[in-house]
Amino acid sequence: MASAPLKARDTRRCGKADSAPTSLLTGSTSIEGVAASIPPLQARVHLTVKKKGFTTKGYSVVRGLLTSEDMNALSMAATAQLPDPALKEQYHQHGDEYRYEYLLDPPPDVAALVHSTIAKVCPALEPSQSFAIVSEPGSSDQPWHTDSIPGEGSGLSNAEWRSTLHYIGVLTPLSHTGEGCGRTEVKIASHTKGDCPVLVTSALSLAPGDALVLDGRTLHRGMANISENIYRTMCFFTYKAPRFEDGNHHAYLS
Repeated sequence: MASAPLKARDTRRCGKADSAPTSLLTGSTSIEGVAASIPPLQARVHLTVKKKGFTTKGYSVVRGLLTSEDMNALSMAATAQLPDPALKEQYHQHGDEYRYEYLLDPPPDVAALVHSTIAKVCPALEPSQSFAIVSEPGSSDQPWHTDSIPGEGSGLSNAEWRSTLHYIGVLTPLSHTGEGCGRTEVKIASHTKGDCPVLVTSALSLAPGDALVLDGRTLHRGMANISENIYRTMCFFTYKAPRFEDGNHHAYLS
């Protein structure tokens, strides 16, 4: 199940710095440098989540879902909405001063594309909030967690929650993620089996434009950023069943 309760996510809009510090996203690299590192724009292809694998494993990786044009727009939006450095501390994830998150208004075209992808997996889920999660050099491995648990007002028992898909999260990085800056590790099939000690784990590396689609019940964690100057930023889109009250307001995100 989810990690121990943490401080509630602050959903207020962050104060903005007079000049957004791009170093929070990309270290010493400028936003133009981020765009240049993304593969050239290619003709849009209709990529979909592999439903069988998603149902069996609790996650699916869609390679190249977003084009370089999409990623440039998403990166610019994330940078423009960075917290004021003077206020950044209140957005830290509990227990890790080098990892923080903030609300994100993604570009409409990007949000629509991600939503259309999720609608092919589970049409009943509706778009919810989006976030940017920044892992600075020095951040630690997160505790294992799920992004969803049944809330007190959901009317669902743990068994009912475990047996039905209510929540999907989509992670896409602004830069390549690897062992140095921190991959995302998942426990395969934990969405149906829970935190079983014999489950196999998989540490996933993602490139800009890739999307990691996670069942909200799947145990996962963001791994430590042991690099010297790479700021790992993941954009996180969430989708929930109508009227489902998610109780995991205190969860760590990946």
